[in-house]
Amino acid sequence: MNPEPGPEVYRRADADRVRLLERENDRLRADVNDAEASLVELESGLRDTHTRAEAVSSIAEARIQVDRAAKQVPWRSDLVSEARQKLDEADRQLGDGRVAAAIFFASRASRITANVLAEGQRTEHNPSTQYVRSARANLRAEPSPDAKVVSVLPSGFPIFPEESRGEWLLVRTPSGQVGWINASLVRGR
Repeated sequence: MNPEPGPEVYRRADADRVRLLERENDRLRADVNDAEASLVELESGLRDTHTRAEAVSSIAEARIQVDRAAKQVPWRSDLVSEARQKLDEADRQLGDGRVAAAIFFASRASRITANVLAEGQRTEHNPSTQYVRSARANLRAEPSPDAKVVSVLPSGFPIFPEESRGEWLLVRTPSGQVGWINASLVRGR
């Protein structure tokens, strides 16, 4: 049986997960603060302090940011899709004449996208980053084609190699997942 990877691999993976959760926590906290501010505006009669032009501008800026994230960080299509849903809701709110609500949803889309772009920057600036080169690759629990599949990674997905055993690489994903991938399915920059 192959020896387990060193504890340092798991410490780095845990640190990745913690950073991801901290960013998500910050985003959700900002969403709650915006929701509270929107309620204050609504209840205090300040609802009309924003103009339709401000809302249209906020939505347009957020849409540009979301499109950029979709191109630069294709492996986070789940969060890009969530941001697009927020923009759709912003459009609906604006269509119903709720300008402050439209701005609120546009800002939520912007925050989601900012986290995605930050992940892309960290990945791009990590000198050890490699990418899945096949249409999809199995991330396995052990360095064996018969080992349990932990996850399936799409083409272009970034990974951080930790160690090598023959034709297998132990890798971390940007979200802190750890597993083995066949080296023939990986390409450098």
